[in-house]
Amino acid sequence: MPHSTQIGKEQMATSAPVREAGVLVVRRHHLLVRCSHWLNVPILLGLILSGLSIYWASPVYRHKPNPQTGSFDPLADMRSSTRAARVQQSA
Repeated sequence: MPHSTQIGKEQMATSAPVREAGVLVVRRHHLLVRCSHWLNVPILLGLILSGLSIYWASPVYRHKPNPQTGSFDPLADMRSSTRAARVQQSA
C-alpha cells in the first residue's frame, strides 16, 4: 500500500513505509531480475553482430579478390600485407 511523506513542500509517494523522518526506503530488484537484465547485454551484442554479418554477406559488399592470393577475405589480405612488411623490415 503506497505511503506518502511530506519532504519540504513536495509530497513523495513510496511503496514502503518510512521508518525515520527524511529517510527514503528503496527496494532493490530481486537477484533473478538483475541477472536476467544483465544477461540481455551479451545476447543483444550477439544479435547485432549476427545481423551485421548477414548484412555484410550481401554481394553488394563483397570484397574484390586479391590478384596475388585470390582471396575474398579483406582481413586475410591485411594480415598477409602486415606479415610481408615485417619480413621486409627484418631482412
